[in-house]
Amino acid sequence: MSKNGNSLGSFIVGVLLGWAAGIMLAPEKGSEVRKKMGRKAEELKNMLGDVTKNLSRKAQNVKSELETKWVRAKNSAADKVDRIEDELGT
Repeated sequence: MSKNGNSLGSFIVGVLLGWAAGIMLAPEKGSEVRKKMGRKAEELKNMLGDVTKNLSRKAQNVKSELETKWVRAKNSAADKVDRIEDELGT
């Protein structure tokens, strides 16, 4: 998991550096480049916010599913223990 996280982080940094270099090397006035970078940075911020919300929602769903499965497994095990105790007469 850590290796994938590092690879993803490296990829994102590379994309951002390439994007910034491409905009800075474009034949436009400095003020236009700064405006464009500001707009694109805002778009990126919004996109990352959406990704974060989606990941958080998915993580919450997984957590809820695991909690439900845990409770079911625990109850099932308790029921089996009760049945065994009843059969043994304890």
